[in-house]
Amino acid sequence: IKDKDIQQVIKAYLHKDKYKIIIDRDDNIEIFADLQGLLPLAQNEGEKALLHSILGELYVNYYSLDRWKVNRRTGLSDIVPDDMKEWSTNIFVNKATENLDASIKNADILHRLTTKEYADIILLGNDSEKYYPTLYDFMMNRAIQTAKLLPTHEGNYIYLNDTGLTIDQLSVPADEYVKLAIPQQQSNMVLKYYQQYFTDLLARNMLSSVILTELDKANYMGNLSYEFQNNKSDFLKKLQSKYQDNNT
Repeated sequence: IKDKDIQQVIKAYLHKDKYKIIIDRDDNIEIFADLQGLLPLAQNEGEKALLHSILGELYVNYYSLDRWKVNRRTGLSDIVPDDMKEWSTNIFVNKATENLDASIKNADILHRLTTKEYADIILLGNDSEKYYPTLYDFMMNRAIQTAKLLPTHEGNYIYLNDTGLTIDQLSVPADEYVKLAIPQQQSNMVLKYYQQYFTDLLARNMLSSVILTELDKANYMGNLSYEFQNNKSDFLKKLQSKYQDNNT
């Protein structure tokens, strides 16, 4: 592995295990050891961030495949079994969270890296350079989208009522949202990620990306609350008024 480009190695592992999961869904855990083994070999923080992001997504996907079976297991707090088939929901949540957090922790370095530098394993869209120009933007968006799929530690679905904040408090534009005191709890993981990303985007004056993230946050909130969904148009009008001079 040391003599190969690590991006190509990651791509090869993902390709190999993509077909292994089709052939033998019940025994597809080699990819976790493969990617964990690449972390010490990563040549820079960008490669480490990508590996952590992929691992976070894989833990979520593995949990989702057998969520009903996993959710019936008693939560394990003092031990992590070697066999993933014995893991409880909270372990999958913790593992995914640890990796997603690690994928976005070195913001200063990730800001200096572009997604083009990792084109071997990142599928770039037509507007990627405009809205997500740096690797940090890509990592933050992946962290947000992946975290949306996480349950609570008990395997329950998350609702806005679980956040400790009211709909009115959360239904504000980004420059107000970043000032919220969002309680530090697992059910607020996505909301905290939005806050972290908004803070960064506003500091870089990336209003087009702010608007796209505002709309994504509104959709997320609508999925968590019937009340917000029923009044979503009011929030969108507020955003339209806020950003009416932007041509996004």
